[in-house]
Amino acid sequence: MIQEPSITNDNMFFWESGDFPVTAGSLRSNNPSDFGPNMHPELEFHLIRHGTGKYNIRDVEYPCERNSLLIMHENEPHVYIPSHEYHDKNMCLIFARQVIEHRVIGHAALQRLGPLHHLLLTERQASTIEFLITEIAAECARKEMHWREVVTDHVESFLAILHRVAEGHMSIPEINDPLVQEVVKYLEGTYTERSTLSDVSKRFGICTFTLSKKFNQHMGLGFREYLLQRRILASQKMLEQTDMKIAAIAHKVGFESVNAYNRYFRIVTGMTPAVYRKLSSFEEPNA
Repeated sequence: MIQEPSITNDNMFFWESGDFPVTAGSLRSNNPSDFGPNMHPELEFHLIRHGTGKYNIRDVEYPCERNSLLIMHENEPHVYIPSHEYHDKNMCLIFARQVIEHRVIGHAALQRLGPLHHLLLTERQASTIEFLITEIAAECARKEMHWREVVTDHVESFLAILHRVAEGHMSIPEINDPLVQEVVKYLEGTYTERSTLSDVSKRFGICTFTLSKKFNQHMGLGFREYLLQRRILASQKMLEQTDMKIAAIAHKVGFESVNAYNRYFRIVTGMTPAVYRKLSSFEEPNA
């Protein structure tokens, strides 16, 4: 059962049900305490349309601005910290994974969004997301014929748009630690090499335990996971822009075997490299 948001005003569409849990609408507040902290077993998405601030998700801070999209996965503690003006407007969508469990595109999109917590949308993308959330809220409120199917379609469209945005994107939180900043800068130039946490620790004169702890604290993911995601991102661009064989791409970005590359690519994107290349070739048919 969805327990948030608790704010009630004329701008908020709200609906919930145990067997079809969806909450959607526009959330405005002049009181910063209305934005959390929260934690629940559903997925939550917040689109910042007006205002600025920071989102703290699992003790990692993500700076927010207009058209920032925040993603809170199941049972992740989170709180929004608005700027001093407190005139924020958030579009909010919360739903349980069961809502789209039988939808192939929705399922693949959730897999791709799995490691992400922050996306920055274009104005057009943000407007479309705002429209879909408003339509979901309206359908839930009216409960007209086939409304659940319509809501599920809208949720899948919502996720498909975020899937597009996520391709070619790595979510980097605000890094306040100078050491972690230098390590990330170093990895940006060496991610194709077979560097280990131990190698990088020695280079920066710090023990592996301390570096691992600092990296995870400030980046929101582990050293190895970050390195693998960075390699996948580079390979996606090669799949889109070149005719290189998949095996050659795998080795070029730093994977020791094609099997390992295929396996992790599927975990991150929800599809194989071959399917990704085929889909990207149809994305802009007039290009």
